Amino acid sequence: MATQVGLDHKAVVEAAAAIADEQGLGALTLAALANRLGIRSQSLYAHVDGLEGLLRDLALHSVRLLGDELRSSVIGRAGRDALAAIGDAYWDFAERRPGAYASTIRDPGDDSELDAANLRAAEALTRVLESFGLDGAAEVHAHRAVWSGIHGFITLEHAGVMHRPASVRESYRRMITMFGDALESAPRA
Repeated sequence: MATQVGLDHKAVVEAAAAIADEQGLGALTLAALANRLGIRSQSLYAHVDGLEGLLRDLALHSVRLLGDELRSSVIGRAGRDALAAIGDAYWDFAERRPGAYASTIRDPGDDSELDAANLRAAEALTRVLESFGLDGAAEVHAHRAVWSGIHGFITLEHAGVMHRPASVRESYRRMITMFGDALESAPRA
């Protein structure tokens, strides 16, 4: 195999993301990545710390991309409009980049860089919830509920288990509307 000229860490992670998006995160192996890049598996170790390091780097890359889209979606918006926009941003990202989206669900543990990226990505939803008048513990509780609802719905939809005869996207939009209803009447403390 010939070594790909200009191969760097960014190119390796982007190729990993492409595999994950096309075939699923579970299909991402060092062998599959090396094959895609036209190099030997051992050559990847110059760019990533094994499969676990690659998955970590992919998570960091994907969280940053998702965070950028979430922030862009809510600029100049507040309340229900912002909530609908952030719901759409999550959905659209997960539809376009299913493997990248799946890679964002990773406990950062003691990885301060990944933890910081997660917190930055979460800022958009935090600002949306603050626009409903929530702060402190009330915002944290709402954040957990909304994020879990969005992620859970998208995960179930991607698993292909939503078979009932109605639009899945409409169900998702109605869930976001229900969150808006709940947020408008949520306790503030």
